[in-house]
Amino acid sequence: MTVMIDSTRTLFEAARPHLTDADLSAVAGLAEHAADDARRMSAVCDGLACIIESDAARQGARAGSFQGGESIFGLLCSLGAAFDSIGAKADLGDSARAELLARAKGAGWPGGARGAAK
Repeated sequence: MTVMIDSTRTLFEAARPHLTDADLSAVAGLAEHAADDARRMSAVCDGLACIIESDAARQGARAGSFQGGESIFGLLCSLGAAFDSIGAKADLGDSARAELLARAKGAGWPGGARGAAK
């Protein structure tokens, strides 16, 4: 686990009994946002790979902002934090979706959730 996932799980577990089904549906939407974030981060990584490939093809000519150890360190830490955040969103969204399903089954509502929390 990561600090972000552990923190969001702790907060979710504390709030879960107090959330309405509408609240849970909104939180469940975070899984979709995580997928969007992952696609954007993929495009960023592809762009960085193209810069590196371009540098290698020009035999020693350097382009782009990430040439030194300090800038590369900052980039990789930022990428790691972004992926951690994406993972936390997906985890939280999945937890909310599971809670909605559990409530629907427990209430005998086979096709949907109720409007208020228990």
